[in-house]
Amino acid sequence: MPAWFKAASPTLRETLRQTMLQWHTTQTEIAPVFASIQSIEQFAVPLLETALTAHGWGSINLRTHGFKQVRLLSNAVLFLANQQTSLVDCLAKFILPESLIPTSLEVNLISSTSHHDVMQAALQNFEHAETVKGGFDPGTTLYKVQSNGFVNLPEYEPEKFARICRDLNLGEQYQSHLDSIFTPVEIDYEVTDQRFKAFQLKVAFIKNKRLEFSAELHVAFMKRHVTADNYNFILAELLNYALAWQDRPNVHSTLRVMGFEVPGMIVWWPEKLQASESQRCIVYLPQAPKQTFYEFETIDQFKINLRERLKQREFSDYFVKLIPLRYRAEFIRRIDLKKVAWDSLLLLRPPIIN
Repeated sequence: MPAWFKAASPTLRETLRQTMLQWHTTQTEIAPVFASIQSIEQFAVPLLETALTAHGWGSINLRTHGFKQVRLLSNAVLFLANQQTSLVDCLAKFILPESLIPTSLEVNLISSTSHHDVMQAALQNFEHAETVKGGFDPGTTLYKVQSNGFVNLPEYEPEKFARICRDLNLGEQYQSHLDSIFTPVEIDYEVTDQRFKAFQLKVAFIKNKRLEFSAELHVAFMKRHVTADNYNFILAELLNYALAWQDRPNVHSTLRVMGFEVPGMIVWWPEKLQASESQRCIVYLPQAPKQTFYEFETIDQFKINLRERLKQREFSDYFVKLIPLRYRAEFIRRIDLKKVAWDSLLLLRPPIIN
């Protein structure tokens, strides 16, 4: 029996025990639901492979082939950039000696470039305009990962790939799969009726996550990862979860990294100040290795801590799995897990969605 458990009060140990028992009960209830769900990869891989083969692209490997999409600046911006470049060229020729004039004074006209493996790219679907010849900006291509480098594959037209993916519509097919499990068709009850199966499933999943969170909170307090004040603050919020959001402003937030929300992560604000004000925060990392709750004097301290932890293999492996699949390749590409730059992380504070 660990020392932190033996050192806890009998009341706290009993509270944890009861929470764990209730959590186990809800896990038993939802286990059959999870067992019937195919992961997005299990569901989509055979469908995409079949579609690619049907179009003569059977040699495409969903793991070693990728899709690079280049997005250029708008025509208006291109026009202004070209005008400015011409002006700079003229000034350079007028002011500088001929020997010092650079061959080109071009500006970077690329707005963004994204890299995804073929499976992830297909899950994003594509706009109709991207399925016709010239639908993508120059530089967009399928490629093969080879010897730690990218080899472009011009024989595979990106517009044709977009047509295949758009016709296949993996997202819609997978959503239908999930709907058949979470919102099965019933004619006997209304959606809001407590006897409706989808309603019962929603209640069971919410209860399961709340009990998981509560159990991790009790353990964090036993291990002294959170103070008594912060522990009691979060417990009070759990008890008052049914109150209207407007009655409890500035209490907790979701976490956004590089423009997308990280599911499950919560930032708590015990001082309940406005987002623009410096204040203490408590960060919850669900099922994180070693520690699930962290206390910081400011959100900037949390950013520093996150940057350092991403350099650790165990934590980075955990964190990457939290990233939604459609953003995962781009996240890994944009951050160097050995040297995470400040501008690689964009941490915002939107209200949590209940």
